[in-house]
Amino acid sequence: MGLESADAKMADLMQTVLSTATADQAKVASEICDVIKTNGVKLCESHNLFAKIAQGLDDTSTPVVKEGALVLVRKLAETVGAPLEAQLVALLPTLLLRVGDKGPTGGNKAAPAGNKAAPAVSKAPGAANKVLGGPAVSKVLGGPAVSKVLGGPAVSKVVGAPVAGKGLTLLNKAAGPVLLNKAAAPVLLNKAAAPAANGAAPAGAPAAGTAAPVAESSAYEAVGVPLAAEAAAKAVVGMICPHAVPLVLPVLVEGARNHKSWKTQEAALLLVGHLALNGPRQVAAALHVIVPLLSEYMIEGKAQVMKAAAASMLQCAGTIGNRDIEAAVPSLVDAILHPTHVPECVNRLSGITFIQPVLSPALAIMTPVLVRGMKERAALVKRKTVVVIENVLRLVEEPRELAPFLPMLMPGVERVSVEVADPECRQTAGRVLLTLQGMKEEVDSHAKDAGGSGDVCAAAVALAEAAAAKKRGSGNGGAGNGNAAAGAPAEGLAERHAANAVVLLGLLRNVIASGAREEAEKGGMLVQTLEYVVRMCTVLAAAKRFEESDWVRCVVPSLEPYLSPWGEDTEAVARQFCKQAREAHRAARSGDGSGAEDGEDEGEDLCDCEFSLGYGGKILLSATRLWLKRGRRYGLCGHNGCGKSTLMRAIANGKLDGFPSADVLRTVYVEHDLDSSVVDRSPVDYLLEEEALKGRVDEAEVVCELGKMGFGEDRQRQPITALSGGWKMKLALARAMLIGADILLLDEPTNHMDATNVEWLQRYLTGLKTLSCLIVSHDSGFLDAVCTDIIHYEKRKLKHYRGNLSAFVKVNPAGRVYYDLAAAPFKYKLPTPGQLDGIRRKESPIMKLTNVCFTYPEAESPALTGVHVQCTLGSRVAVVGVNGAGKSTLIKLITGESKPSSGTIWRHPNLGMAYVAQHAFHHVEQHLDKSPNEYIRWRFARGEDREELNKVFRKIGKEEMRSMEELIMHNGQKKQVEQLLSRRKSKKSYEYEVKWVGLKSVFNSWLSRELLEDLGFEKLVHDVDAKEVARLGVYGRPLTIAGVQEHFDNFGLDAEFGTYGQIKNLSGGQKVKVVLAAAMWSNPHMIVLDEPTNYLDRDSLAALVGAIKDFEGAVVVISHNKEFLASLTNETWTVENKMVIAPGNPAYEKALKAGGKKK
Repeated sequence: MGLESADAKMADLMQTVLSTATADQAKVASEICDVIKTNGVKLCESHNLFAKIAQGLDDTSTPVVKEGALVLVRKLAETVGAPLEAQLVALLPTLLLRVGDKGPTGGNKAAPAGNKAAPAVSKAPGAANKVLGGPAVSKVLGGPAVSKVLGGPAVSKVVGAPVAGKGLTLLNKAAGPVLLNKAAAPVLLNKAAAPAANGAAPAGAPAAGTAAPVAESSAYEAVGVPLAAEAAAKAVVGMICPHAVPLVLPVLVEGARNHKSWKTQEAALLLVGHLALNGPRQVAAALHVIVPLLSEYMIEGKAQVMKAAAASMLQCAGTIGNRDIEAAVPSLVDAILHPTHVPECVNRLSGITFIQPVLSPALAIMTPVLVRGMKERAALVKRKTVVVIENVLRLVEEPRELAPFLPMLMPGVERVSVEVADPECRQTAGRVLLTLQGMKEEVDSHAKDAGGSGDVCAAAVALAEAAAAKKRGSGNGGAGNGNAAAGAPAEGLAERHAANAVVLLGLLRNVIASGAREEAEKGGMLVQTLEYVVRMCTVLAAAKRFEESDWVRCVVPSLEPYLSPWGEDTEAVARQFCKQAREAHRAARSGDGSGAEDGEDEGEDLCDCEFSLGYGGKILLSATRLWLKRGRRYGLCGHNGCGKSTLMRAIANGKLDGFPSADVLRTVYVEHDLDSSVVDRSPVDYLLEEEALKGRVDEAEVVCELGKMGFGEDRQRQPITALSGGWKMKLALARAMLIGADILLLDEPTNHMDATNVEWLQRYLTGLKTLSCLIVSHDSGFLDAVCTDIIHYEKRKLKHYRGNLSAFVKVNPAGRVYYDLAAAPFKYKLPTPGQLDGIRRKESPIMKLTNVCFTYPEAESPALTGVHVQCTLGSRVAVVGVNGAGKSTLIKLITGESKPSSGTIWRHPNLGMAYVAQHAFHHVEQHLDKSPNEYIRWRFARGEDREELNKVFRKIGKEEMRSMEELIMHNGQKKQVEQLLSRRKSKKSYEYEVKWVGLKSVFNSWLSRELLEDLGFEKLVHDVDAKEVARLGVYGRPLTIAGVQEHFDNFGLDAEFGTYGQIKNLSGGQKVKVVLAAAMWSNPHMIVLDEPTNYLDRDSLAALVGAIKDFEGAVVVISHNKEFLASLTNETWTVENKMVIAPGNPAYEKALKAGGKKK
């Protein structure tokens, strides 16, 4: 069809649809839509389609015209859709009014054909605006704050448009801004039609800047008009972009407030629920606005309105996205509808185990019930309510999520904390109140960050409510003035939001083709659609959502038909628009100092990105910035679990939004804990077979790089498993250099390194002038020596400080904990060990090594020889020595994981020992899918520690089996030992109950410990001892979920991680806490810690030091951390030259005097 014939057909169809019978109207409307789809939306503008629709909707004399307009609106929404979304949404307030039009009633007569005006037509223009399109909505989505400055030179420069009167409709002061007009509801709510292409108003349309006269209700309307209006409104809401929900929701809220027509209220409330089908994520973000509105109409009003509100509540509540409470949603809605059901609902909530993070949508649906629960008469209901609130607050990771609910929850909690008779309930409420107050302080300190889609909806509704209250108050002495203060924050958000809209409109105008820009300057549908798209994107920008897919979803469907005639790639336009908006947002944040560095650093930028980061369902970083320069060394600091290692892994794996790709920037994760599949290779073979180096380097280059790291020829060819921690770090650095890294990611690089290797690493890193480093370390001295900058985790943000750790502490006193272990805010609580038989003084030995030697299988010389040491309950021993000296070998002998080649090791029979290995995760790596709570309950379920069963002195070997098969003479008879069952005290030793092979239990015998050991049953004796020690250690300690979590609380591991999290989702420091807690479950008398500082942050190190100082048992520690050792030990064992030098130790000194050892 040619353009001329299309024009003619369009004119004819438009005339028909507004004058024929209903059945024909639907058919003709469909034909109009087909013409538009075939020939383009330009036809709508050339025929003033929406001006005529607006006139038809306001026709008060001919109902069939009004119905025809409604049918056409519905068809346009259903078939043409997105390109006309801006214009169709602009009609939504009028559609809601038409739903409320009255049909014929008994006392009314039909208006005569020649009536000049229907009696109920509004006398003043702008009636619809007064009812539905008031300033509340337009203020938030572009209101007077911007209107005041529109047309000024500052705005003209930003947007790039001529001064008022010559530019875009948005900036045309004379005509009034389409988007930002104070008197307008969203988009074009007060404009009957778009201006014609030549700028002249269409015939019958109101003058620019004024509202079309709209009848609120006529005395006589066709019965079909309300139904047609309802269908049209549903079609419009059903086709909107999900990101337009914040734009449409305030219109529906104002429709619900139209108390002149219950049908309009009913329709508006039903459409709120319909939004949940189209934009569930956006509705969820606005639930804190929707739930109070729907709750109000669910319990009071006309039956049809109450039913509509309840139906929409169920639909909207289905968007919460929290599996913990999804099953309870019907109960929550029922309790809102029936207040007498609140106790039952609270009881159900109290039985929920909250695991998922609690966000605003879940809080929105629970808060009304929790508030009512605290008002119940029964103290038990109040108690359960505050317990539920406490459980929920533990999983609120971002205080801003709680912001809308603080004014509702805090008064009730405070009242319960004072008025309830139950002291435990008051105590819980007081604890909850403190938590709420702390969250409120944080929310208040970040008030300027508000602006997400939920905030926008809330501000729009708040302003609407304030305006309505003010209007009501004007007639009763000023009642409602109290709402002015409540509207102040919304006013502030409105101003910021409107200013952002101006900037974004300028950015969008600049990225479209020049022909389209010239077209837009003429006004009309293109500029209306541009402005509508900008308003959706303004909400995205305010919520800091700069994912390109979201912006493409907003831009392409609406603008494609307008821009494609100019040869535009609309998707490319959307991506460029998103990029420029993100850069503008970042520049604005830098300008106001929110989260950005002070001033600019010199040097080449390696990355400058803004991102959010989560792990295991937890938000670690939210909309934060990472800005790295070449040649700088950044220390990454923060408490355990804040996400330091997760951030490093995300960078290394290319999973960080906005971070340059690997072909642009090479990052290498430097780690010395290599995969077990490669540890049998030599360093040379490992590097040659490394995936990232295959085909890029030859053997000569590998040997050369290893030589630079100090690898001699022998060490280059020995297995990696034989290398110490320091040499493994050098190997990892050699790999990074061969790859050609731009950034080295070093996660605890000094772990397992002695002082000599740490000094070498410091010199090496400070000598790298063109590489940058991102370093996680708990070694304050190392960070001081190496770092040029500190990046600190602060409230889910990364804050950059110039200088090393000392400089950071000067400007951030809270960072003193990185230096001073005594500055820790808390300490662990270790259990008190039980009494040991015969040990009456702390100086009495509980374990002794006498002339112990140990040689590894197939080794030619011993690893340790002539060891004489002992431990008492008062021992605080530091085991020191260079890497490879034999420190860990000594520890394994002490703990029983290794058996001495010669000499004796005596342990008190009842001695309970806790051991945390050098590689702490060794203890839990087989249980990663369990929760820490499940792990401890599994480990001790049999009444003893399953980890003990793996120790050498518990395993029955060939020698023991031969001993058990031999016959021994007892009471004149030869018998064979089957097993040892129990033991009993016998003067200074113990006797053990022996079960004989082939004899009943009545013939069991009691033999002394010494005799059994002489006969070769030492391991069976130790097995009985270990079971008895375990029984005594855990006596009275409940192995229940609650009992285990109480134990975890003593180690700073909250229930969120200890009971409800999986071990695989814990940070390194949290896993070590699990290991420490598990080791201490059986109340040991002696703790052996091999490199405990490897994965504990400074706070946790200090907490461990404080706990060890209070511990009433023995402690033996291997560590290279001099500060840690100096703060807790009173004795030093130095391992060197295959010997243990322990000055002051009684056993060592005795051996010296006897000439058994050389000093």
